[in-house]
Parts: sequence; structure tokens; C-alpha cells
Amino acid sequence: MKIIFLHCHKTGGTSLDEALSKNFDPTRSIRLNHQKKYLANSIKKNNELLSRIALEKFDYVSGHICWDTHKLIRSLTNKDWTVVFALRNPADQLYSFFKHHNRADAPCVNHQSLKNLDTKEKFLRWITLNEVKHFFNNQTTFASGHSVRRLDDAVANLLSPNCLAASIDYPKTFSRLEERTGLKIKLQHLNKAPDRFALDDHDRGQVESIQNLDSQLFSTVSAHFGWS
Repeated sequence: MKIIFLHCHKTGGTSLDEALSKNFDPTRSIRLNHQKKYLANSIKKNNELLSRIALEKFDYVSGHICWDTHKLIRSLTNKDWTVVFALRNPADQLYSFFKHHNRADAPCVNHQSLKNLDTKEKFLRWITLNEVKHFFNNQTTFASGHSVRRLDDAVANLLSPNCLAASIDYPKTFSRLEERTGLKIKLQHLNKAPDRFALDDHDRGQVESIQNLDSQLFSTVSAHFGWS
């Protein structure tokens, strides 16, 4: 089985990537990222960059890859790839993003430091003012493609036969992932950042209403597969 893991930020993806990659020969695995100039912010540029890599020799490809880049990889290799995608409740995802970049040793994100957002009120104001920038409904973006963010496309892609979805909100989904792939998946290092404050139901509702596409995507896919 050849797997492409579309790693959407702060969905437990780092732990899942580590668990999945351990099932493959390191020489036949590759993680694509912008730093190594494997990926760009346009499909045209990605076509040029990825064409330089002998992708057909790999059995496992991962990275912050959106659906349209996965289609590009499929066309370049002419191979039958299985897509793995990790979903997460958008309130938890965005809060995890906030906690990660609120650490003392955290870098700046999009030229904005989050280290001074040390209260729940500041966190919610940051979201309400729509300062999440590239993180806005990004699960839908990853599942539908960078060119156009469409909820219908994202749902159709994640429910397609060649895609396996899972969620750290529902641990049993990883057992299903093991059954479908025949791989061993042991997740570690989840939720490393400590809580500074808790979100109540009202706060979560506020976040989910702003991340409306991701909220609908998460609930639709969860309901379809009967996650509980």
C-alpha cells in the first residue's frame, strides 16, 4: 500500500505522521515541506518542483499537503495512492494552535507573536477579530485544495473510497485505520502544550461559528462514519 498523509496543522498530525512512517523503509518515505523547496503556494510551481523528485520510488509521502497537491502527485507517479487525513474539532484545533505558539520558546506566526495572548479573553478576541489568517477554516482548505476552498468538495474527497479519515477526538478511528491499512499505529506525544485556561461550551460555540466550514466538515464526516 502506498500512502499520502495530508498533514493539516494541529490535528495530531505530527504524532500520526511518526506512527505511520515507522511502517515504511526510511529510504522509501519522504516528507514534503516548503523549507526543503519541495512545495510552493501554487499548483503550477508545485508541478515544476515535484517533477524533479522520483516520487514513484516512495511508498509513503507526507507533509502539509492539500488535496490538489495529492492529485498532482498521483498524476506524476501514475500510482494508486491511499490518502490519510486527520480531522479535529475546530475549537480544539485552534486552541491547540494558540497554545503551541503561546509557549515561551515559540516563534512568530505570520509576523504576529501570540506569546502575549495569555488569557481566554485575549484568545477569543484574537479569533473574533479574524486574526487567524492562514488558519481560517484550514481543514476545509486542505481537504478541498488551495485553489478553491469548498465544503462540498472537502466532504466528497474525505468520503471517497481512496481516503481514510481519522480523528484524535475519537481514538477508535485509529483502530479502524489500522484495520484498513494493515499498519501499526501507536500515537505518542499528543497534547504536549499545557492548558492555561479552559474553554467552556459558549466559548467553543463562538470558535466553531467562526470556523464554520471546518465545523460543518467535522460534523458531517463524523456523522457519516458514526464516530462517537
